[in-house]
Amino acid sequence: MSKNKEAMQQKSKELQELTDSYCDLHLDSNYKELAQKAIQKMARKRTVPFLSGKINLWAAGIIYGLGQTNFLFDKHFKPYQTAEHICSFFKANKSTVGQKAKVIREMLKFDMMNLEFLTDYMRQNNPLSSMVNVGGFWLNSDLMKDTYTKEDEANEIVELAWEMMSSKKRIHMANQALSIWENCLDAYMLLAFESKPNSEMSEKFFAQAVMSGERDLGKPYFKQNAGHFWGLVETRPYMQARQELALTQWARGKRTEAINHFRDMLVLCPNDNLGVRYILISWFFQEKRLSDAIELVQTYPHDFDSGWFYNKALISFLRNGDCKKSEELLKVAIKENPLIVDYLVERKTMPIEVPDHYGKGDDSEAVVYCEYGLLSWRTYPDALQWLKAMPI
Repeated sequence: MSKNKEAMQQKSKELQELTDSYCDLHLDSNYKELAQKAIQKMARKRTVPFLSGKINLWAAGIIYGLGQTNFLFDKHFKPYQTAEHICSFFKANKSTVGQKAKVIREMLKFDMMNLEFLTDYMRQNNPLSSMVNVGGFWLNSDLMKDTYTKEDEANEIVELAWEMMSSKKRIHMANQALSIWENCLDAYMLLAFESKPNSEMSEKFFAQAVMSGERDLGKPYFKQNAGHFWGLVETRPYMQARQELALTQWARGKRTEAINHFRDMLVLCPNDNLGVRYILISWFFQEKRLSDAIELVQTYPHDFDSGWFYNKALISFLRNGDCKKSEELLKVAIKENPLIVDYLVERKTMPIEVPDHYGKGDDSEAVVYCEYGLLSWRTYPDALQWLKAMPI
């Protein structure tokens, strides 16, 4: 078992013990089950959110978020508790817990229209429980049975599959979804993630997901909407599938294919909402495709990410050597975030976990850049020596 998985399981256990304790003492078994379901769902995220931050805040946020959704703070509903009581139990500030609950609600889609995280009491007393959202309109599901398609059925099965604790069960349900609708992108994605990472099988399923997205959107759609992908919500599953395929192919040594995927993605989405340019430029450096790296930097001249300044300095050194211009660019980069140098020259060791978020100029930003930037600089030993000689 990997260290990451062990850490996730240990944190899940700690988190569940906290939520179980509160529910046993102050709520009921229904809330307890919903909290456990929320933890399980968070644990299956590609980046498990509760691996960082204080565990008591995550526990409080889960209970608080479920409470907000199920009117726990309304005396007319059962059970009843106050927000202050939750915060006091978990020894947490109310404002901080409220913010954490908001993150969890948005992450897991806690709302009145999502029956998954409603208590039995709320399901029975919720007049909106029979409504579904179609094209932005809320309609009575009983009136829509004739419009329920194979695509809807397949996607619903995959959504339920992600909730299963058993890998065997998840795989079975994904295949069941594909037997109903062979173009189910999410089913292929699930099968890819259930496969061994960076294996031939995972690459196959990611590729099938990409092809599924291409068939579903259609060739005319790509021509009409190139440049606006990701902003159009229906394109996001396709873009995520293509990103995963590129990363897998790079890991499997199919570097040209991987690079081409990312280049195409930047044509479809120049705003680069997925941040693929930060990986792509490292791939250009590693492949010694300097002209492509230069072109990419010139395409995003107003990128003020600290790592981007280090990329500019590296390009200048590779083009012009140790000259005044290269030195000035490096000094600018160091001023933006000097902590990046510590990881590049290995004065500090990279952590096992790369943070989800970072702040400008802080250590987390340095780690995020060096996840790929470290390999960029290691490709050029002379550049690393130049960097080491530069005073900070």
